[in-house]
Amino acid sequence: MNALRWRCVFSPLLMSLPLALAGCGPEFADVEGYTEIACTRDRPHIDDLRISPVPDAFLLYSIGLKKNSTEPPSVFLSATRGEPCATATDVATCQAAVEEARATSGFHRSCYHGDCSEYFALTTRGDEVKLYTTVESLRELLGTVDTEQEAVFLAYAADYAFLCDKVDQGGVKANPDGSFNVIGYKYSDCGEGPAIVQYVTQVSATGEVRELEHHVMRHYKADCSLDMSNP
Repeated sequence: MNALRWRCVFSPLLMSLPLALAGCGPEFADVEGYTEIACTRDRPHIDDLRISPVPDAFLLYSIGLKKNSTEPPSVFLSATRGEPCATATDVATCQAAVEEARATSGFHRSCYHGDCSEYFALTTRGDEVKLYTTVESLRELLGTVDTEQEAVFLAYAADYAFLCDKVDQGGVKANPDGSFNVIGYKYSDCGEGPAIVQYVTQVSATGEVRELEHHVMRHYKADCSLDMSNP
C-alpha cells in the first residue's frame, strides 16, 4: 500500500501538542512512481488491450440514461480498434449483427444531476459477435493483466473515473508482483456525499480490482458550489 503524505506545522509550542492538534494529518495519496494514464477526456485508451486470440475489432459504446425519461437509452460508439467483421465468412450478416447488438446496461456507471451513462464493449472474431457488459466479462476477455492500460481499463469498468492530465486523479504504476496500482476518483452530486474522492486501487494480474485507500479531495458548500479550500 502507498504511504500517505503528511502535512505538519512544527513550532516549539505545537511540539507539545497531540499530533492531531498540531496541524498534522493525512493528505492525498503518494504519487511517486506513477505516470499519467493514457486517456481521452476521462476514458482510457483501448489500443494496448492484449486480447488473445486477437479479435477483428474491439468496440466501446456509451449508453445514455436520461432521468425520468420513457425513451429507450441512447447508444453511441465511443472508441474502436480494428475492423469489424474483417474475417467473417458472411460479412453482411456479421455487420448486421454488430448494428443490432445493443445493451441497456453496462459497466462504469457515472451520473450527473440524475442523468447517467454506462458502457458496454463488443468484439467480432470471424462470424462471432459478442457483448461485454460487466467487469467480470471484461476480465475474462482480457485474461492476464500485463499492461498498464488493461489495469486502467478494468479500474474504469469498476466505476473509477480519471483526469487525463493529473496523476493524482489519473495515475498508474506497475508493481514488482505483477499487479498495478491505479489512482482515480469518484464524483457525487450535491447532497449525496463529498464532491470528489480520490481512490487508490490495485489491479491484480488476474484482473481483480481492490481498493487500497481513499481521500476526500473536495466537499460541497451549503450552496452546492465546490469548496476549494483544503478538505
